[in-house]
Amino acid sequence: MHHYRVYCLDAQGKIRTAEWVRADTIEQAIELASEQCEGASEIWDGAKRLAELPGAQPSAQSASALLVIQRKSGAFETAGRSESV
Repeated sequence: MHHYRVYCLDAQGKIRTAEWVRADTIEQAIELASEQCEGASEIWDGAKRLAELPGAQPSAQSASALLVIQRKSGAFETAGRSESV
């Protein structure tokens, strides 16, 4: 089980709340974030942003379909942007 930080954002993209979630995979963390946040959110692992979720999602599958999270040679690619890990 891994700990991720979920930031729920307001309409201006500022942090409204922050919560720790425990999940085995990033997909599970996405599902938990979708349940906890009414609007947009971000999922972080330490100083690394792993995912950005737009507004409320009907399901984790929809969130996974909107976000492209792939592990490629030490980098996560999220919605068209790359971040080193």
